[in-house]
Amino acid sequence: MAQQRRPSTLTTSQGSALRAGSDREGRVSGYVLKAIRQTVGLTQEQLAEQARVDVSTLQGWESGRRPLMSVPAGSYLRLRHLLHRLGAPPPPQPVGHGPGSGPVHRVRAEL
Repeated sequence: MAQQRRPSTLTTSQGSALRAGSDREGRVSGYVLKAIRQTVGLTQEQLAEQARVDVSTLQGWESGRRPLMSVPAGSYLRLRHLLHRLGAPPPPQPVGHGPGSGPVHRVRAEL
């Protein structure tokens, strides 16, 4: 008996992007960047000027066309520090990753 093939629900390019994960990551990071920019009360033009990047670069980050994951580490850290100086809250620490939560601290606490 011949098996029936189920029709694909994704086009080839969409499937590749989802498997690679990069497109999804770019959109999530860009959304967070946009939310932070709006929280500190800046327009795309204002943030681009302060970050010393072209507005189209910032727009690409926010839309996910240019994933923040591909930005060099130094540039990413400069952007992060700029946003912090402008009033963005620091990122939350994952549970169990704050000061005193590492294995060395737990051992010392037990002594």
